[in-house]
Amino acid sequence: MSRRGLPLAFVLAAATFDPLTSPSLSKGGAVFLVALAGAALSLWAGRIEAQVLGFTALLGWLGASLFWSAHPNPVALVPWLTLPLVVLAGAGRTAEARHEHARTFASATLLFTGVLALGQWLTKRPVDGGHGNSNALGLVVAVCLPLSLDWATSRFRAPGTSGRVKQAERALIVLGLGVAAFALFQSQSRTAWVALSVVVIAHTRGKYRLLLAPLAILLGYAFVRGDLANAAGGRLFIARVGLRAAVDAAPLGVGVGAFPFAFLEAQARLLEPVGAVQASRLFLNAVMPHGDWLGLLVTGGVVGLGLGVWVAFACARRVRGATAETATLLCVAVAALGDDVLVLPAVGVCVGLVVTGGLMEPSRPADIAPSGKPGSIGAFFSRSLLVALVVGAAAVGPFLVRRYASQRAVHTAERATDDPETHRRDLARARRLDPSDGEAAFLSGTARLEEGELLSALEELKASELHFANVGTRIAIGNAELLLGHHRAAVDAYREAARLDPGSFRAHANLVEALRLLGRLDAAEAELALARSLKPHHSKLERMAVQLARARMDAASTEPPSTLP
Repeated sequence: MSRRGLPLAFVLAAATFDPLTSPSLSKGGAVFLVALAGAALSLWAGRIEAQVLGFTALLGWLGASLFWSAHPNPVALVPWLTLPLVVLAGAGRTAEARHEHARTFASATLLFTGVLALGQWLTKRPVDGGHGNSNALGLVVAVCLPLSLDWATSRFRAPGTSGRVKQAERALIVLGLGVAAFALFQSQSRTAWVALSVVVIAHTRGKYRLLLAPLAILLGYAFVRGDLANAAGGRLFIARVGLRAAVDAAPLGVGVGAFPFAFLEAQARLLEPVGAVQASRLFLNAVMPHGDWLGLLVTGGVVGLGLGVWVAFACARRVRGATAETATLLCVAVAALGDDVLVLPAVGVCVGLVVTGGLMEPSRPADIAPSGKPGSIGAFFSRSLLVALVVGAAAVGPFLVRRYASQRAVHTAERATDDPETHRRDLARARRLDPSDGEAAFLSGTARLEEGELLSALEELKASELHFANVGTRIAIGNAELLLGHHRAAVDAYREAARLDPGSFRAHANLVEALRLLGRLDAAEAELALARSLKPHHSKLERMAVQLARARMDAASTEPPSTLP
């Protein structure tokens, strides 16, 4: 691959857009495939430092956790696999080429993202720069900005071939930085702003400390306009729940794919004593940990977090003295405390290209003999581990492709809700493409429930439970059991939903009906009171109260007369 070919291939992959899937699947899948191809081509091209094996050890541990995870999901490994694959893809190139790769990618990504964000703003569309949401936009810009600024500074100082070429280049640089600043402002990403502020404070020296004044203004703006205090409170609650889940699963962690389920369980225990009304305000269905460090701790346990810290310090040590690279890694490390930054494809590529220069060097005779045989047992062992990494990544590829195809079918079905036949056909196709897609199973189950196909709906909904952490699944199962006349099973399903989310109005309200049909009127009255505390004026509650009153009258009329004097 040519000198500029690698970063441009990553730029095109990171710019991939598919309206029928999430960016983590479209962009993440494209970036993963480019990184896998580049790693396979470059596997024998460079000398391997000991630090790069930290990536392999971390991925090996996370991969092994699939065997003890109660809800294994190999697709969740893709963002973590992308990092070392990008590092390997840059192996064997000169230091100058590796230095340029990261800057080329960061600058091109900023230009594309910023122009797209500006276009979205002008056309009054949601501003996300093609990254799925505004917060992801801010994080991508924040991570790419230090490298882009460094490249812009070097280009402004470099002599040009001609006056017009130099002016055009400078205009393009100014445009890229301008739209990037606009995108960062529009993103309203508190995490990105705080991370960049820490970077500025850490790298400001001498007279440049005067820049801290406008930085304080920016943080004040983030505190007021971005509701930074409320956002921090939400992050602290997620961290508190996540830490409880990590303690419960110590020391191995819950395993890859099980975080959402572990979060629901830990949150249920924290919300149990606070009451239904307060629980309805605090409850979060957190699919992601909102912090890469927290995610590593919960998923991989103490060992996973320790390996992650080792990799982070090894990378920081290898880029020590390179201001832009250090600033980039510091920005990522800070952002990872409050957001899922490494799962963003553009961020993963940027970090991988930054550490490539420190972790891979051109081959030397001491490492690989002229005949291609390893120069030592240690070199052979290291190289074998990396071969295993690439093979393992290739094994994850089919799971990613199946999930991508399934999610495209799911979103196609969602666009065809006015055509029941097409809607059902697309959902059935999604289930065939990826039987482990819990969201597809849930939507298929609810669609069949609405059509009155109760047994098949119940089968789909129960299949969804293993792969889709969603309180609504338990409520839908309860609805199916109730319509089938399985009142006790319906009560069990509703109670499980109410346990996981004590503030769920639907769980408590539906439980009233199931308990009434079982004749457990006192328990039904208690659930009705809880439902009223959540939504006092809901129209459904009055009808339930009338039905309960009639049930009590019927029960009183059928009671045998008392024989007591």
